[in-house]
Amino acid sequence: MNCNTDYSAVFGRITGEGDCSEHERLGLVNALADARRTEDRPAGQLGRRLELLAGVLPPTAELLGDTTRMSLISSYTAVADPSFYMTVLSHYILCLGSVLGLAGAPSELAERIEDLQRGRRKGVFMVTEVGRSGSHLQVRTTADFNPVTRHFVLRTPDAAAAKFSATGTRDMPQSAVVCARLKVAEADCGVFSFLVDLTENGHPLPGVSLSSRVDVSALPLDYGLVRFHGLQIPYERWLRDTAWIDRAGVFHDPSHDRDSRLQRTLAVGQTLWSSLPSAMAGAARAAAVTAARASAHRLSHGRLAPRAPLLAYRPQQDAVLGALSEAFALTAAARTARSIGAQPAARNVPSGPSGTESMTFSPWTAVAPALAVYKALSVRGLARVATACMHRLGLPGLMDVNAFTAYLGLARAFESAGGDNQLIFFETGQRLAGEGGRHVTDDHSPRPPRFDDPWWWLSLVEALQHRVCAALERELARGEQQSREGLDLWNPVLDHARTLGEIHAQVLLARDVAETVDHVADPTLRMVLCDLAGMYAVRQAQELSGSLLGSRLLGADAVSELPRVAAELCDRLAPRLPLILQAMQPPEGLTSAPLSQEDFAGALASRLTWDQGERP
Repeated sequence: MNCNTDYSAVFGRITGEGDCSEHERLGLVNALADARRTEDRPAGQLGRRLELLAGVLPPTAELLGDTTRMSLISSYTAVADPSFYMTVLSHYILCLGSVLGLAGAPSELAERIEDLQRGRRKGVFMVTEVGRSGSHLQVRTTADFNPVTRHFVLRTPDAAAAKFSATGTRDMPQSAVVCARLKVAEADCGVFSFLVDLTENGHPLPGVSLSSRVDVSALPLDYGLVRFHGLQIPYERWLRDTAWIDRAGVFHDPSHDRDSRLQRTLAVGQTLWSSLPSAMAGAARAAAVTAARASAHRLSHGRLAPRAPLLAYRPQQDAVLGALSEAFALTAAARTARSIGAQPAARNVPSGPSGTESMTFSPWTAVAPALAVYKALSVRGLARVATACMHRLGLPGLMDVNAFTAYLGLARAFESAGGDNQLIFFETGQRLAGEGGRHVTDDHSPRPPRFDDPWWWLSLVEALQHRVCAALERELARGEQQSREGLDLWNPVLDHARTLGEIHAQVLLARDVAETVDHVADPTLRMVLCDLAGMYAVRQAQELSGSLLGSRLLGADAVSELPRVAAELCDRLAPRLPLILQAMQPPEGLTSAPLSQEDFAGALASRLTWDQGERP
């Protein structure tokens, strides 16, 4: 390890942090640290935290147009406080993003936009309706246009159509972007967004009903249900995009059909998906670094090696270095997601007709197919890292103060939030089967296993994708020959389609890892990242060994060698652990997990209050 090299700065070119100024990064860290210190205040807590963050952020329109900056904010906020991250993404990306991106005349909403941007008003986003699965495809909340007053009347038809969102906050006013089905002269005009004020002075406004709190312990927020009862919405609060209603009360929309309109209404998800992988990767790095530091400091008293650190044991090395390797892989994936999100084409949803086959299970993959997969794979990756770290550190791993449970809760919440992962994989597998697996190269013979070659795993998993896709196509062809269609055709092969979608995610991730290693100029860091890539590949090969054996892509001898190769990589990586931790560690002050300190017991004690009895 070259003592003169700042590997955190070199690694920052991969995470994107290096593309933002040190002043900006430090300001964000300080604001989040100050926000964390407001948690014990009984009133005004969330509002104060939003104001602190708003004080260091650029104007929202500038922020939402800068994928790198939005990813930095997402990563730092998720690492510092996963629950606050959920509030921030809903407030900035989904609520303000919808308003700024879809308002017909944003100048008419200038006062409300200013309140939201400065953190004086909390913004939320409402699309999910609690009573039905797949509610995004069949939104039942209605907004009826009144041609006389040119207002819209927002109604919830029944309890099943109640919106679910984090609306339980009563210490500050709230506004919501509500997705509702527009009705003009009783005709269904598709799903649009509307900017709706929900609360003032701690109470719901007339026409709004808020439930008591709905607890979700995995990721604590003030969740609740919302219903609307004839709420009047002015015309300028309709986030109409390119649509309009003329003075004669006639509706016009260049989007051609309701599916295209739904895609455009939900296009705000693109900004979420281009930055969310950075949040997941940042949390994964924080968890893995904490686990590595704790394993190096924490002594065990097993009889084999009394007072040896946990990291002396091979299973602990495998788990910790495996977590670090997956955190690196997620970082590489986040780099690509940022790049996709920065492309102008990724910000434009086609306004022409869209085939209904692109929305079989959910609208999300139709909005941004690649980014939807990146969202799903990054969430699954964080869940694996947080679970492994928490499991390997015993009781301290379960303590909320050490953040593993919060990171795991974040991943669990996003299994469904922002597009259900299982539906994304279903849709992806269905799309790949329809395209004949043409996402893979023409040469489907994988490279021989070479664990020092970051490209070998891509070659292998691409070949696996091709064979799984071909098998799915054969099953579908048999079903079609039996005159099956719709659910009868797809129901027997849905698990197969999901598997294909998940393998496709591995193809994307394997390519990102290999390309990232190739772009690292520093020879020492490149060598270490190459070994981390090898560790990640071996672990994934072990996980998919059944499919690889069944597809005859790896023989039994090669599969039986995988544990030995993983052990060799542990031996190569262990001496380089200080370099890896320097590269991946979060900025100082962003986290405060006592477990990352050498004196864990002392650090934990300093975080607690003590009620001491009188001395005897």
